[in-house]
Amino acid sequence: MHQRFLRFSKTAITVTRSVIFPPKLQPLFFHSSSAHLHRPLEQKQQQDEEQKLKQEPPNPNIISKSLIGSPARVQKLIASQSDALLAKEIFDYASRQPNFRHSYSSYLVLILKLGRSKYFSLIDEILIDLKSKHYVVKSNVFSYIIKIYGEANLPDKVLKTFYKMLAFNCKPLPKQLNLILEFLVSHRNYRKPALDLLNNAHRYAVSSNTKSYNILMRAFCFSGELSVAYKLFNQMFKRDVLPDVESYRILMQGLCRKSQVNGAVDLLEDMLNKGHTGILQRRTCNGCLQGS
Repeated sequence: MHQRFLRFSKTAITVTRSVIFPPKLQPLFFHSSSAHLHRPLEQKQQQDEEQKLKQEPPNPNIISKSLIGSPARVQKLIASQSDALLAKEIFDYASRQPNFRHSYSSYLVLILKLGRSKYFSLIDEILIDLKSKHYVVKSNVFSYIIKIYGEANLPDKVLKTFYKMLAFNCKPLPKQLNLILEFLVSHRNYRKPALDLLNNAHRYAVSSNTKSYNILMRAFCFSGELSVAYKLFNQMFKRDVLPDVESYRILMQGLCRKSQVNGAVDLLEDMLNKGHTGILQRRTCNGCLQGS
């Protein structure tokens, strides 16, 4: 891996030398009588210019561009690596070049590579670098990070990502909140933290929606905690969140599992009175009741 990276560096340095110290220009000869008079003077001027160029310190802008190319070029180079650690080395090498600034996309590509290879500590390092260099961090990068931690069965890191977003002045959107809740409730020990997160989200000016409540209601109904699910259902109205057909279906199924058919019928009537009508909806609800 290091040999490949060294070859990349040597090639870049060779290119740099050719940019900073260009080959000598051949003198031009003209078919005129005056050309012979001015030739010694032109050669002397050329020699002086070459000597001056050698004595001048290299332009850091030329060095950085010739060594590693443009940010877009570096991004493609990072993306082409199958080895996540080699991609990180290329990223770090470019970062050390004067006046070089990575594109936002390079950070995103590297985070994805590190996440797939399970180098989670390096993801935190990249995020710290993003923040220290004052990039405007978009919520999409955190969506990827949530998925990375969720698929790796790391609910604690999933939960902490919510607060990390706040630390980056990046307010979680409902879809990020729901993604976090879905991963949390899939772990029995994190259903209570998920409930706390939903209850406290409004304190951070983070909006929840119907799906947010449905996720938790489904989890608590599945675990037999109907009282918690009912409390969430009633809380929706207090937060100006309207239940949908799925909200009613989740509760009715939970009631049917507990053989509380009368309660399920009452919910069905309430749903129809709220305007959730239609053949498909009626069949869904009736199928739930018949399945009890």
